[in-house]
Amino acid sequence: MVEHTCMKEMQTEIKKLYELIEQNMQYQRAETTHVEEASRLCMDSFQLALETFMQNSQTSNNDDSNSNANGHSTSQPPFQVRNLKLNFSCSMAPM
Repeated sequence: MVEHTCMKEMQTEIKKLYELIEQNMQYQRAETTHVEEASRLCMDSFQLALETFMQNSQTSNNDDSNSNANGHSTSQPPFQVRNLKLNFSCSMAPM
């Protein structure tokens, strides 16, 4: 009789553990799905930003090549460049 009671208790404990494992697996699946969705959205956003950057870069390059082909620059350079000639006269007096 004692063995039968002990077996029933073990079955009950095993069933509880099995249910906990199942709950944990469901949680892990849901969490994995959530992380995968967040990663996908992040990558989509990154890809869109990269495509926009590439399009803007190509448009900018096309504008520069068109202005150079016409001989006129329609856009200002990002900074001014001036040529300077520097003359240094070095005279070393003997000591």
